[in-house]
Amino acid sequence: MGWLAFDNIEEALQDSKDILLPFDLKVWSLFAVIILLTGYFALSFPGIPTSGGDFEGPGTDFDMGNNVPETSVMSVQDFSDIDSFVGNFDSSSTVFTGMWILAILFPVLLLVLTLVSSVFEFVMYNSVKEKEPRLYYVRNYLFEGLQYFIFRCLALITLLTVVFIGAVVVIANYWLALLVVPVFLLFYIFYAAVRWTVFHFTLPEMIYTESNIIDGFKSSIEVIQEEFAEVALFWFVKWIISLVLGIGASLIIVSGLIMLAIPFLLIGALLALITPLLAAPIVLAFVATSLAFILYLGVPIRVYLYSYVLNMYEDLFQ
Repeated sequence: MGWLAFDNIEEALQDSKDILLPFDLKVWSLFAVIILLTGYFALSFPGIPTSGGDFEGPGTDFDMGNNVPETSVMSVQDFSDIDSFVGNFDSSSTVFTGMWILAILFPVLLLVLTLVSSVFEFVMYNSVKEKEPRLYYVRNYLFEGLQYFIFRCLALITLLTVVFIGAVVVIANYWLALLVVPVFLLFYIFYAAVRWTVFHFTLPEMIYTESNIIDGFKSSIEVIQEEFAEVALFWFVKWIISLVLGIGASLIIVSGLIMLAIPFLLIGALLALITPLLAAPIVLAFVATSLAFILYLGVPIRVYLYSYVLNMYEDLFQ
């Protein structure tokens, strides 16, 4: 056992310095765009309001007996009540139509974003490998990205299927939860291990050897079997590194956003005294600046982690 996981900490740091220093705005900006397109930001959508209004129908002029009302001509109030009912119905129909459209568009948008991030994982790996970020790497890895996209979809479908089957079994007999829960935990560990292997070993193997995802995964399994101790240590060390970097980045982000917010709040408050509309551009500028700050902060972190992965791959596979 050669303790490669520890040896590559320094090598990855040196590679990151070679890539990012001296500071070049173009290089950092390209990496920022690539990192963004790998899915660095988690997207969330606001809740969709549902129609919960009560429909108050018009009263009736008929009683429970056989008495006939004095007049069968509808009053003006009756017409206004019907108009109110129809208006509420149209509004509700619009809301439900919008919900159906969003229900269709959301999965499509999610699939498109997943496909884009799958392709740009290869772009990021190759940019770090070549020590030169380039967006046109996309053309070279469209097919590889599609393979990774299909794998991610199949993996998710498999996980959801197992969860569904487990839920059905537990609902049928609660006592079976004693069996289902441990089995599911074992399956999830297997699922996470496969995902981890594909990302850390199979994707680099596809780049270096121009193989498909199946052959790359087979090669990854062979290396893991031969160098299990090294791989296990690599997993643990990278987890510690990611944890430390994540905590450090969170502290910097919180303090940085607070410092950024102060001038924007002062300027926005002064402009709001004139008219609240003038504060809107300040809010948008603060949001854009904050996102850019977080994204650029992630550049050295992500470059280092990808460099660390590639250094481990080269030592284990080549």
